Amino acid sequence: MDINRPHQLGRTYEIVKNDNIKGERLFGTLISAVDKEVVVQTNNKTIILSEGESCYVRPMTWLSVQGERLTELRIDLHTAEIPLAYAFALFSSLGERFDSDEIIPINEDFSDAIAELENENSFFSARAEYILFGILQALAKSASSTAFSGYDGINTIAMYIDTHSSQPLEAGALAAMCGMSYPNFARRFHEIYGRSCKEHISYVRTVRARRLLMNTALDLTAIASETGFFDSSHLIRTYKKILGITPSSERKK
Repeated sequence: MDINRPHQLGRTYEIVKNDNIKGERLFGTLISAVDKEVVVQTNNKTIILSEGESCYVRPMTWLSVQGERLTELRIDLHTAEIPLAYAFALFSSLGERFDSDEIIPINEDFSDAIAELENENSFFSARAEYILFGILQALAKSASSTAFSGYDGINTIAMYIDTHSSQPLEAGALAAMCGMSYPNFARRFHEIYGRSCKEHISYVRTVRARRLLMNTALDLTAIASETGFFDSSHLIRTYKKILGITPSSERKK
């Protein structure tokens, strides 16, 4: 199974054990060594985890993990229930970043929290959301020394997109919000987030549409309206392009 595609995660988080990894991760990934050494490598950094040690790898990062005993907690930040008061801190600390801080050593044992998540019968229960939010807070605290500094617009515009994705969004207007010309904004956005602003908006809307598709009885017209697409046809085209499957086929699965 191709575990790197967003539509195959199917929920805010997923827990996988003893699975060597190689390829781009679309999700934030918490890797924990159970009782043997684990080697974690990205394009820019390699670390070795001993028993009980962990690290967090940001979304959209090429990752290779080798080890016999490990636990992987995959987290889709875009579908996590994050209170707006915490959104900036969590997204800036744990979201996409394409430099030497793609991978962050974590000085905390998450085994008990992950075990609690495993015991949850529903992946969208209030208890699961509470546990996951606690993990995210702990990860952000550990990553604070490597988080973006300051609050300048280009480094925080992804948070604005995430919290306003159901509304009309234009790259030119977002550039103006950051006090930048559009060409400069487009170049810097791609440098920081690894894709164009338009592609990022489409991705955020699509993963939210998928959550509604899989967990509600709303029809495509209603889902398109709720997630910022022009209409159901626009949703279908974008969904297929990004996730490789049509919404109707996804729902049938």
